[in-house]
Amino acid sequence: MKLPLTREEFASALRKGQGRASLHVQQYGLEGVDDLVLDACLHNQVFDQQIEAGRGDWLFGMFSESPFLPGFRQAILAALETERAAWDLMQLARLTREMAERGDAEARQRLNRFAVSQARSPGEDAWLGVEDWLDLEGPQGMLELARIYGQRLQENPDEFVYDNGLLGERGPAFRSALEQAAPQDVHIKIYLDYLLEREPIYAAGEPVDREKIRQVRRQQVRQEHTLESILQDAQNKVGRYPARYAIFGRYATPDELDLIYTHLLSEMDEGVLIRLLSVFRGAKLPQLAQRIYQWANGETQNSDLQSAALAALAQVCDERVHQLARQKVETGCLLGSNQDALDLFTSNYDTSDAARIAASLARLEPSAEDAHSLGYSLRGLVSEHKDPALADALLWAYENTPCGFCRYQVVESLHEFGKLPPEIAAECAFDAEDDLRAFIHKISAPE
Repeated sequence: MKLPLTREEFASALRKGQGRASLHVQQYGLEGVDDLVLDACLHNQVFDQQIEAGRGDWLFGMFSESPFLPGFRQAILAALETERAAWDLMQLARLTREMAERGDAEARQRLNRFAVSQARSPGEDAWLGVEDWLDLEGPQGMLELARIYGQRLQENPDEFVYDNGLLGERGPAFRSALEQAAPQDVHIKIYLDYLLEREPIYAAGEPVDREKIRQVRRQQVRQEHTLESILQDAQNKVGRYPARYAIFGRYATPDELDLIYTHLLSEMDEGVLIRLLSVFRGAKLPQLAQRIYQWANGETQNSDLQSAALAALAQVCDERVHQLARQKVETGCLLGSNQDALDLFTSNYDTSDAARIAASLARLEPSAEDAHSLGYSLRGLVSEHKDPALADALLWAYENTPCGFCRYQVVESLHEFGKLPPEIAAECAFDAEDDLRAFIHKISAPE
């Protein structure tokens, strides 16, 4: 990493959440990249919204002490009033909270108005802004929203409202405030009763019987997905995604898998084939038919069929699969419908494969989706084999993955192998991913 970054390098680092973007701003300011940072504030660039940390605090740090603050502030507060995309609103609420925490009265008012509006509006996005308001206002904010939720529940007891009020570090304070107010306020009492009914079953400290949970899950799957229903669903091309078929495969008996495989060998419809192959994402193929190799090797125009074949072969330990994996790497067939090809190594890996993989990755120019898929496969390979020889491949993943959570796990592995370069460790202290910053702080702290 060399600073200053070019505008193109800065845009790439900002989009990924890499610490070098923050370091650039610290040393050289926002001049020439202010529009990129403002756009990142208004439009959430997090790749995987389900597992990555939000970037509100990270972005706020880039402009909070700069001459650009007034313009950014005006744009963010205006967007909070007009934006409709959920993930953008989530980030805008966090940025507004950051400003309110620093004494901005208008930002506090706007965030309150937004949170109250969301609390009054049923829908799957009704949680937006609520956490930020509660973090800012504490128990009094909880009481304000509790009255609204209680009114909604009184009108419709089947209504779903925000139900995390008793969880986390602030739970005891919120519980105390609600319990004190409930006797005098019927709506708060209704809401408190609603929360108490939904407290997690593990809150009392009951031990988790994982084997029992697994058995219950198996029974549920076996009841929901029978061999007959899976075959019928496949014929009717039910389900765009492979989850139901893979879950069935995970709990299927050997005889059931044999029957699925028999249907697979005789089926000609590609849509049906994709779904039957998906059963073997969660189970080992009984045999290795040549036609599956042909699909995995690209002898089909259907990219979904090729991906399904690769996923099925990845469950098998066999020298033929190992040779196919090496062939994919040596020819650079790792993008698009081949983006899961590295998974073929998971059950078929030799330490000599590491250099081949790293060299092949270095020649690629992947899209964000391909880079994420390749990084995910590398994480699985490292988790299975714990081979320090994969460090060069992991360094490629660090540079290319668009996912902050994946980057965090890559850095963990590099550190475990003793292969984390000091310059990357220094950069990660300013990464957008909270857990990665905390990890760097932990490993850098004196013992």
